[in-house]
Amino acid sequence: MYTFRMRGIGYMHPQFPHGANHGELEVGGESIALDDFVPTDPSSIHIQTLCKVRMGDKGGVGVLEQLAFGPHAPTGLTVSPTAGVVCDRPATSCSTPPSR
Repeated sequence: MYTFRMRGIGYMHPQFPHGANHGELEVGGESIALDDFVPTDPSSIHIQTLCKVRMGDKGGVGVLEQLAFGPHAPTGLTVSPTAGVVCDRPATSCSTPPSR
């Protein structure tokens, strides 16, 4: 339904990490064009997703938060040996995020 990237409020942000002391009156912001967005960039993998859910005959709406570090055999997630990026493809096909 909708995905919110936690980087937008500082989680894993490379310059303005959430909960860090940035100094008095520090202000900043950024915009990333969709064409330039790299979903496998480590600073962008922490997300919350609005989901329609169902359990038996009951349904509702909920938020699923996810953040994956390292390989996870049950889901087939692997880690790129060059970038350390978690991906759902064989490690040799994971792309390296651009440096910013």
